[in-house]
Amino acid sequence: MNETTDAVNTANVAEGPSGVGPNPGVRDPLRLALERLLAGFEVMIPDGTSIPTLQGPLTKEQVVADLTGALTVYSQLDAHRVAVTQALKQIAAATPINRRRVQQLKDLLLGYHGRGDPRLGQFGMKSRAGPRPLTPEAKVLRAQRVRDTRALRHTVGKRQRAAIKGQGKYTLVVGPSPEPGDAASSDTRPPV
Repeated sequence: MNETTDAVNTANVAEGPSGVGPNPGVRDPLRLALERLLAGFEVMIPDGTSIPTLQGPLTKEQVVADLTGALTVYSQLDAHRVAVTQALKQIAAATPINRRRVQQLKDLLLGYHGRGDPRLGQFGMKSRAGPRPLTPEAKVLRAQRVRDTRALRHTVGKRQRAAIKGQGKYTLVVGPSPEPGDAASSDTRPPV
């Protein structure tokens, strides 16, 4: 590499001209081209040089001022980006606290007014008076579904169980306990 290329590369890596330095994380090709052109003009072109263009000759100072002005917009964008990033971090840090605060206030309002109060709409909350009433068709379908489920599970209600009675007569025989030596009382099970 020659001295000219090394000087441009060094100027590009070092602090940029007029306080507008190259940003190593830049992904915008236009910004990168502007920064490289500015670094090259400041290092390679002698002061007072006039550069011919289609609009007429431009001095080095005019070109540097134009390039610096274009890069100033990028610098302002970087400053705004930093401010927005900091604001987003503050919002992220405050989000759990704010969520708890909102939930506590909602609980307070629900406790004070009740779930069915239409005034909750003024606080951005929906009033929940309860489930909407079923249509007659939905009631018939629900009753049929309940009957089918009970038939599948072989379950009966309280009244049906009360109607089921035993058919035989039961007697309780209370007598003396068997003697330990009786054959009927002898335990033939193996010891555990």
